Amino acid sequence: MSTLYVIRHGETVWNRERRIQGSLDSPLTWRGCEQARLLGECLAREQLAREQLRFVVSPLARTVQTAAIIGDVLGVGFHRWERQWALRELAWGEWEGLRYEDIKARMPGVLAERERDRWQHRPPGGETYVEAFQRAGECLASIPENATAVMVSHGGFGRLLRGRFLGLAPAAILTLDAPQDALFRLHGDAMDRLEISEVA
Repeated sequence: MSTLYVIRHGETVWNRERRIQGSLDSPLTWRGCEQARLLGECLAREQLAREQLRFVVSPLARTVQTAAIIGDVLGVGFHRWERQWALRELAWGEWEGLRYEDIKARMPGVLAERERDRWQHRPPGGETYVEAFQRAGECLASIPENATAVMVSHGGFGRLLRGRFLGLAPAAILTLDAPQDALFRLHGDAMDRLEISEVA
């Protein structure tokens, strides 16, 4: 069986401002850089045979920045990281760059509509969870059987990766958390949460 380590990027400027990022980007904060360093140290404690690991990263800048810091901790050059387009965050279309209060003010009622069926709802010009769930399947299918892979991705898409790997129903997937101070080890039908010491 394959073993996956699923990691979300560290805190970004837009995370701190509570803005939706999606396919747009903002850089890691100092705290986000420290989170990435600690995630690398947590991964190092797993004592994995690094030369046999597969390293995969979303091509968005915040994940690339996180992966570079993790790789530095592990002594793994960035040439080892495979940028995989399918690993990117869900697209939020016209909502990217906005805060939820901005959406409520500009489009009254639309967030309530989304909450009625988050799995199927499409933000204007964006992507549904259903569509991104198919991408998650593509990502998982790209990992060879019995391989061990480190995947640096995003909050929303990380939920889909974990949920698809474990065979969870959509309602259960949507309740999964998306921490920046932990990573997840997936093997068989088990998911272990590996904590780091959070930075202030």
